[in-house]
Amino acid sequence: MSCLKGIKTFAGLLKDDFANPSQRFLCLCKLLSVLPGSAGAYLRTSILHRSLASFGENSSFLGSVRIIRPENLHIGKNVLFNEDVYIQSSGGVTIGDYSVFGPSVKIWSLNHIFSDPNTWIPEQGYEYLPVHIGKHVWIGANVFIMPGAEIGDYSIISAGSVIGKKKVRPGSILAGNPARKVGTRPTV
Repeated sequence: MSCLKGIKTFAGLLKDDFANPSQRFLCLCKLLSVLPGSAGAYLRTSILHRSLASFGENSSFLGSVRIIRPENLHIGKNVLFNEDVYIQSSGGVTIGDYSVFGPSVKIWSLNHIFSDPNTWIPEQGYEYLPVHIGKHVWIGANVFIMPGAEIGDYSIISAGSVIGKKKVRPGSILAGNPARKVGTRPTV
């Protein structure tokens, strides 16, 4: 009898999840993530882009992607996302044309409020800060972009870097945790 009760509970939770559009989208992302090769990239791109705020021509999800709040994500044209990209776009994320994302890039546009030491952090709410990534930007593997970051056009962010809430000037090359400017490149 308890097994049947467990199945009914699970079915109820599943029904609740699929009633939520964001949860349905996450399930779709997960299902599409297992499709390999060019056919997988084509199907992911063809299906997922319909849920985004905007999606430029010739942009592509080459590998698995997980997007929270897709309706707040704006992607320019000719943007390439590699394997295992995670975008938390609750606060809004804008990505310029011709940008490239390496594997395992994480972008967050919200963070916990933690100002009251006497209140459990999850009960303090969230701070929503938009992320803006310019055009012709190369984001290396395993980069973590924090809420409020603004990355200027033609910038390069080295693999493993962490970009906090800061404004990165166009043409900057950054590396490290926290990311620091280590060079420049030409801008048009």
